[in-house]
Amino acid sequence: MYDIERRDKILEILKKEKSCSVAKLAKLLNYSEATIRRDLNTLDKELKIRKTFGGAVIFDTYSSEVPITIRRNENAEIKKKLCHSAAKLLQDNMTIFLASSTTTEYLVPHLKMHNHLTVITNSPDVPKMLSETDIIVYSTGGKFLHHSNSYVGEFARNMISGINADIMFFSARGVGFDGKVTVSSTEDDIHKTMLRNSAKTCLIVDSNKIGNVFPFTVCNTADINTIVTDKELPDSISVNNVIIGK
Repeated sequence: MYDIERRDKILEILKKEKSCSVAKLAKLLNYSEATIRRDLNTLDKELKIRKTFGGAVIFDTYSSEVPITIRRNENAEIKKKLCHSAAKLLQDNMTIFLASSTTTEYLVPHLKMHNHLTVITNSPDVPKMLSETDIIVYSTGGKFLHHSNSYVGEFARNMISGINADIMFFSARGVGFDGKVTVSSTEDDIHKTMLRNSAKTCLIVDSNKIGNVFPFTVCNTADINTIVTDKELPDSISVNNVIIGK
């Protein structure tokens, strides 16, 4: 079987089952798991599937939302390291915008190590994670998006627009080689409002997202004070300050 034929078979299986593990694909197609992983890498780069922890999922379009349960398991150790490095920007007495994402959740343990913080978030989980602390937490409320586990819409945006923060921490679905920071849903209006009302901004993004572009542009990397990532960024991406997470 030629490589392209095998990848077509993988697509057929994923279209039928929606998701599948590497082990199961290898068994069904009678190929090694290493070969299947290479095929999934190729299909992911071609924007035909989305690689997950141990397998892949398929959507009607690549820009469809990846379920939160899948994204939470992706690159977990890298996310922890990045947030450990981003935490160096925290200080006592700060007012913080914490945009909902599976990456920024790993910053929460570091918040608990500081005094007199105020956190404003559109995540439904962060307030619960901080419930046994002295940190003042405001939840935006608003329209709840199940796939991204976040509050969005006019209600949330209006709440944020009346607050001035010392720093905003957020992530993104992709950072283009031209520096565009993008997401795949209308959450971009929440990010934009937080960005406007923050004295400083910090984007936490793993290198797997570099070069990916999604439909909605939040800002440009040149507009962000600090980017925390795990590898050096391409020269084509304009930056003010980069921290390589360790």
